Amino acid sequence: MRIEQTDIPGIWRLSYKHEHRAGNALSFLETSLLRHRPSSALPISWFPEQDGILLFKPDTSGLTPLLEAVPTMPDQADIGFLLLRNIMEAIDEAHDHLLTVDPSMLSPELIFAGPCTRESEVPPVHLICLPISDSVCEGKAVSSNLIDFFATAFHWDTTITDSFRALFEKRAYHDLLLDLRYKSGQSRLESQKTEQTDAEHKRRHYKDVSSNQYQKPKSSMIFRFFAPFAKIRQSIFRQDGSDYVHETTEELDLSCDQFRIAQLSEGLPGTPDEELGQHAYILTEEFLIGRDMRDTGLWIDSSSVSRQHARITRKAGSYFVEDLGSRNGTTLDGIRLNRNREYLLPHKCRLAFAGEIFYFRSD
Repeated sequence: MRIEQTDIPGIWRLSYKHEHRAGNALSFLETSLLRHRPSSALPISWFPEQDGILLFKPDTSGLTPLLEAVPTMPDQADIGFLLLRNIMEAIDEAHDHLLTVDPSMLSPELIFAGPCTRESEVPPVHLICLPISDSVCEGKAVSSNLIDFFATAFHWDTTITDSFRALFEKRAYHDLLLDLRYKSGQSRLESQKTEQTDAEHKRRHYKDVSSNQYQKPKSSMIFRFFAPFAKIRQSIFRQDGSDYVHETTEELDLSCDQFRIAQLSEGLPGTPDEELGQHAYILTEEFLIGRDMRDTGLWIDSSSVSRQHARITRKAGSYFVEDLGSRNGTTLDGIRLNRNREYLLPHKCRLAFAGEIFYFRSD
């Protein structure tokens, strides 16, 4: 696979090897780039020029390639750690959206920096993600030009450079991100903050009290009969009227991802038809759809629907759909999904389970 700039400014050409054709630009990836593109991925236009060749043009308005931006920055090692960390976080975000990050795009010429903000010492970065499947990149050697570029620009020592290069060449981007967070001091601060928060939580919600041992009365049969009940009472309420555990209440932050819900309806959301037909709220981390009345959250009474047809899961505030190997398949906005693979759901979309149409909406 080879990437080169065409004679037209801003337009690049991606050439596949013989066994990789432009057909690898899968329709669901095209939909993800058009409708659900993360902020770290550049807006992009593409066109399959011929079999095995893809032309693409990223929108780089107001952005600068790293090749030109880095020489204008302070050459301190820590600045390089922060900038490379931003790149790894952008890769992580792209993977969360099920997008492919081709190693060929991870070069100083094809990574773009935005303007710096007051809150950050380094600019945000933007990547180029193309509608190609992971199989195109499999087995491809990864160049470490980006790491070498950073090492030279920010004067990294050999030990650090070799460590980063090894992770980068193995495509262990998340491990490299964790290492960079440690180098930039973020993880240590977060760890200290977490420890302080936990300690404060314990101080506020728990009170260390000494237990008063109940003295068993011996005076009469009545006392002996009611002694166990009195002991239970004392285990709940202390004689001085205070509780063993003192709790303070706080208002819930309903904007937290933990409280997000989603719904499936046969009627189109936002119209009077929304309340017609079946309607199901997705309140759990895992929600099954199918013909099995006992084990599914949404039961569809249709012979074309499999017993356990599909599954919707919630992860970190986002919802994903997975076809569980059904006989007649699942489509997302008209695009048929591959079996046993998760796809990110947009906030509003149309799902069809073997032709049974439902509208998905998350709030």
